[in-house]
Amino acid sequence: MIEAYWREMFGAWSVDGLNFDLPGFPELLMSPRFGTLNQVRPVTSSDSVDRWLCCFSPLTGPGDPDLKSEELPLTNRRDAFWSFHEEANPEGIPFLRRLVPFLVSHNLPHRHLWLEEDGRIIASLLSGETSEAKFLFNCAVAPSERGRGLAHKLLIGARSGHPSRPSFYWTRHYGFFLGADQVYGYFILQ
Repeated sequence: MIEAYWREMFGAWSVDGLNFDLPGFPELLMSPRFGTLNQVRPVTSSDSVDRWLCCFSPLTGPGDPDLKSEELPLTNRRDAFWSFHEEANPEGIPFLRRLVPFLVSHNLPHRHLWLEEDGRIIASLLSGETSEAKFLFNCAVAPSERGRGLAHKLLIGARSGHPSRPSFYWTRHYGFFLGADQVYGYFILQ
């Protein structure tokens, strides 16, 4: 599933198979350098897990009525989006500043989904969609709001938007699987 998403999402920048040279990014995605310096491969019994790929079957039920959604580019809540991420995940800001314009320039739909209270964003998620699958990424919850199940609410809402497509996301955090149907461990060879 993840390979099908990458091919459809990044195919215009394909260098060789699953190697992609994306404009504005300092290193090729799944590049030859990526393969030699930090190769991602399924875990064997002797490895420790560095990343988890969480896969979800299509969801047919309704999403959360409190979930807000806007197609990229960010227009409606742009300032609130950046303020939220400055607080929730400041180390991710440089990556987001490259990622969001790239996603906007792409011909596939990408959305910002969020939950808010008192007019402020308390949880945020980006979603990319291809004909094969939905990729969920950059899920963040405000530090003061963690432990309330907000990431799970975002995930349910994102999955219910187009129930015919399976969804997936990567996580570094063991146990942050949010009810995934399948979870695969990956090892990053340094």
